Amino acid sequence: LHLVAVPTTPTTVYAGTRDGVFKSADAGANWQASGDTNGYSAFVAFNPQDTAMVYTGVNDGNDGFVAKLNAAGSALMYSTFLGGRNVDLVNDLSLDGAGNLYVTGITDSSSFPTLRAFQANKPRPVYDNAFLTKLDGANGTLLFSTYFGGGVEATGGQSVAVNARGDVCVGGWTTAPDLPTKDALQATAPGVSNGFLLKFGAPRMLLALGLIGLF
Repeated sequence: LHLVAVPTTPTTVYAGTRDGVFKSADAGANWQASGDTNGYSAFVAFNPQDTAMVYTGVNDGNDGFVAKLNAAGSALMYSTFLGGRNVDLVNDLSLDGAGNLYVTGITDSSSFPTLRAFQANKPRPVYDNAFLTKLDGANGTLLFSTYFGGGVEATGGQSVAVNARGDVCVGGWTTAPDLPTKDALQATAPGVSNGFLLKFGAPRMLLALGLIGLF
């Protein structure tokens, strides 16, 4: 977090955060997003001759990627980045019977691509969210993508599998005490850090979600 006040009007404050630049006109009592910088803003500065001109820089961290090679491994069929403006990690992928790809991992980006999402946005108090993304196996087109996590703390997807009916199961970890659950073996967080098992049906409807105590 980087805070700086406008020299001529010190009650106007800008903050560079992991979710972009925010502005307060009342000394920090209320904040609103300023501009289209929803990556990690490492600094905020002003033009000394014109304090209405604000400068910032976005530190775009690691991005995930998915690539497909031909059967011989000798040619690239397609390759795509998968992520937003902060750190994004791909941890596992699986294929369904039609050859479509299901990818899971961890994202710190509030600009991660979503489509037909169960959770379309990453809450600002959350620093890491799990994601589940479906890509067309032929050309890498986005078919479905969602965040998954609670309203605070962190959640990560570690493994994904698809059964013959097209149901998708994701396993991962969470420190969020408010992770949503459904038909759960454990419906409330038994520990500080917990595993979770998530099942989406085809089409992407939440079928079941439960917690597993870790520590």
